[in-house]
Order: sequence, then C-alpha cells, then structure tokens
Amino acid sequence: MSANETNLARAASKLQGCWYAAYAAFAEYPSREILHASPLRDAEKILRKLSSAPLAKLSGDALGGYAMSAMTTVGDVDDYRHYLPRILQHALLTPGEPGFDPLMILSKLEYANWCQWPASERLAVGNVFHASWVYARLQHPDELDAMNWFMCAIRLEKDINSVLDLWLSNLTPNSALQLADVISQSDGLPCGRSFWKDLDLATRRTILGWLCGDGLQAAIMAVVDDIADEDRWRIDSIGAALAPLRAMPYS
Repeated sequence: MSANETNLARAASKLQGCWYAAYAAFAEYPSREILHASPLRDAEKILRKLSSAPLAKLSGDALGGYAMSAMTTVGDVDDYRHYLPRILQHALLTPGEPGFDPLMILSKLEYANWCQWPASERLAVGNVFHASWVYARLQHPDELDAMNWFMCAIRLEKDINSVLDLWLSNLTPNSALQLADVISQSDGLPCGRSFWKDLDLATRRTILGWLCGDGLQAAIMAVVDDIADEDRWRIDSIGAALAPLRAMPYS
C-alpha cells in the first residue's frame, strides 16, 4: 500500500468513527409524524421521502430537498438535528445534490444557533467537519473538490494557522493538486470576494501570507515528481496565480 493509500485509509476510518459519534450525539431527536412547513412546501410529500428508509440509509434524493429548505421553510431546529448526521454523510457521499454543500450546512448550523447547543453535539459536528476536510483533501480534485471543506475548516477553527500547517505537514500528490485548485481561486482573497467573502481581513491576510510563503512552495516541490503527467498543468499554473498576490503590499 502506498503512502497516499495509507493516509486515505486512515482518514476514511477516522471519518467513519466521527459519523458514528454524530449519530449517537443526536440520537435523542426523533423523527416526526407531522412535519410543519410553509404553505409553499408540500410537507406531506417531503415527509414521505424522509420516511422512505431508516435514517442511516436515507438516500440523497430523499433527503436533499429537505436539507435545502430545513428550518427556513420546512421543520424546526430539532428536526434538523435529527437528520443532521445523515446530511453530513451525504455532504461527502452525494456532494452534487442540493442541501449537501458543506458551506450551506455550516450556514444552516449558524441559523440554528448551534454554538448554544450542548457541548457533546458541538464536538460531534466539529469532528465530522474536520475529518471530512482531511478526507476530502486526500482525494483527486476531479473526484471531490476540497475547497468548501477548507473554507469550513478556516471558519470553524480558532487557530487558523493549525489548519494551514496541517495541510502542508503531510502533503500528498492529491492534496497538492487540491491546494493548486485553491490557489487558482485565490484572486478574490485580498478583497474578500467569492469563496473568501465570509472571512475577515486579518484571516485573509494570514492565508495570503501562507499562500505566498516559502513553506508552501517547498512542500509542493517535495511531491511534484509523484504527480501524474496529466495533472502537471495544475502545478504549473500556481506561479501565475500567485504572482499578483505576491505583489500585494501585505503578502
């Protein structure tokens, strides 16, 4: 087994454990026989989908519509807590379905004032987000985009440098490609546009300094020989993407 496969297996095992822990943390919130919803929503149809399988086997198609509208037009906070473990799973298992984008899930949690939830629930959710980011970072970007998981990690971690240092501490070919994709979308970082719009100036400057630092370039160069030829274009694009950032006075 290669080092990349070993890292991926460990990340998958850790993620699985975090999923199980999330189910346990939210087990006290039952499914409802009646689901309250806006008159513009078909509550009975949504509930039929949500009741089509046990929670841990609920499909992305059955859950996605609810996940998109949860709390704003369908159900309440406790309903969302019931379905949250499966929603977090589908964020990786069915990332293209509506309602499963990690940044949307984080926004839903903020809407639900989750920072006031019991510590066990907050810990379970935080652990899933962290393990999901670690797992996503080890995937090839054509299979799974880690960008939004990275943004969630930045917003959730108190120590931003720990997030940045973790990425470079054990860089693999796939995580280098994921990093290259982040760099390719960094043009909005200085002024807080696009992916970076929810980060304050101090956080953006920290990330900017990290992207332009020597440590990042050295870490990528250490694994560049292991990157497949068809993926080299991603690495080759880094210099051009970073050039305008390095010209910033506070980079």
